[in-house]
Amino acid sequence: MPFKARLTVLLLCTAWFSTAVAEPLLPPCPDSPNCVSSLADDERAVPALKAGDTLESARAALTTLLDNLPRVTWTQPDERRLQATFTTRLLRFTDDVDFYLHDDGRVEVRSASRVGYYDFGANRRRVNALRNALPTQTGPAQAP
Repeated sequence: MPFKARLTVLLLCTAWFSTAVAEPLLPPCPDSPNCVSSLADDERAVPALKAGDTLESARAALTTLLDNLPRVTWTQPDERRLQATFTTRLLRFTDDVDFYLHDDGRVEVRSASRVGYYDFGANRRRVNALRNALPTQTGPAQAP
């Protein structure tokens, strides 16, 4: 193989590998305090959810929960990710909630407001309500 062809292949492989490695499980939280994430390492941190014992059982539990909540729409971009939008009842604000499912049923979660700077704890309360509503969690089932 000529040198130029080897160099081109090497550059293409390097570009693909760096993109694949650099992509985070969830989008990072912005600098504003209107976001919480199980991947954050500051005051915006929340524990990951436990939704089952396998990826499949976690996905089933999470999709069933999301289907039964009011003012929630969701999509599944791939087998490990779910993206949901929650609309508040009174002022119709939209918040984005992203989920990443691990093989062991653990679910990384990020909840963020689309607008504003401060959310008065709404995203943290939402994640805690989701945690309590999942069937493998202890505590009362409450809708977020």
